[in-house]
Amino acid sequence: MDIEKQIKETPLLLVDFYAQWCGPCIGMMPTLEQLQEDLGDSLQILKVDIDQHPTSVTDYNVMGVPTFVLYRDGQKVWQKPGTFSLQQLKEMIGG
Repeated sequence: MDIEKQIKETPLLLVDFYAQWCGPCIGMMPTLEQLQEDLGDSLQILKVDIDQHPTSVTDYNVMGVPTFVLYRDGQKVWQKPGTFSLQQLKEMIGG
């Protein structure tokens, strides 16, 4: 998985660093699906399993899961750990 390539090529990218064993991560899945449905093609969500991509934890300074990072035109806008409501995510994204 080439995360850097995705960041550079995607106008609005939300990266979700998660783990299969993480309850809060699993709990966020329906919210992320709804977010994708609501925002459509304007937002791409990239899910990164930290167990399958362990170097991403240090490369992207992930301290815990879930951690979300928003990139706009290749630039990091924000990085936040934790769980969020659909409304919170929309406000943070600006949609």
